[in-house]
Amino acid sequence: MNSYKAELTHRNVVVVKYKNVTKGWEQWVQLTGDRHHDNPRSNWKLEREQLEKAKKRQAHIVDVGDLFCAMQGKYDPRSSMDDLRPENVREDYLDGLIETAAEFYTPYAENFLVIGYGNHESNIRKRHGVDLTSNLVHHLNYEGGKVFPGFYGGWVRFVFKVNNSQSISKNLYYHHGAGGGGPCYPGRHSDQPPGRVYAGC
Repeated sequence: MNSYKAELTHRNVVVVKYKNVTKGWEQWVQLTGDRHHDNPRSNWKLEREQLEKAKKRQAHIVDVGDLFCAMQGKYDPRSSMDDLRPENVREDYLDGLIETAAEFYTPYAENFLVIGYGNHESNIRKRHGVDLTSNLVHHLNYEGGKVFPGFYGGWVRFVFKVNNSQSISKNLYYHHGAGGGGPCYPGRHSDQPPGRVYAGC
């Protein structure tokens, strides 16, 4: 990965600085969201393929929230034991989600730059007082990452020092979304009873 320095300059602004940018230089950024990693219908094979591609390209990863699904805990009317991965069937459910995610994403710790909050993580923090995102970021940074917990929306500012003289910047704004997002399909999945709301909503 290109040498860079990243810092949090505001509660929801991350600035990434690169030096010695010359002709032909490039830096990939993978923008992702709504992984719902712990949902049993989440395609881990495809997710790992995309992460491996980011690793090969030495890309930064900016995730805009709902990395976790986390719908099977207490206080969630949609919870169902049938919607748990086997490794998440445990008394300390939320701790298990963090541990499972940390194990999966650790090989890509150096690629992750920002992990934001979606409505699922925000709901868990509000109802349970557990910050899934910050806990995962802590794990990844312990493994050598330079990851920042984002917010529901925020900015990543990329600053390029060209030929050690001129500075050029590009701003990336991200937001998890507010209403009218991806569709929910009650009863549209063959493995769900009619009227059941899909866990990815």
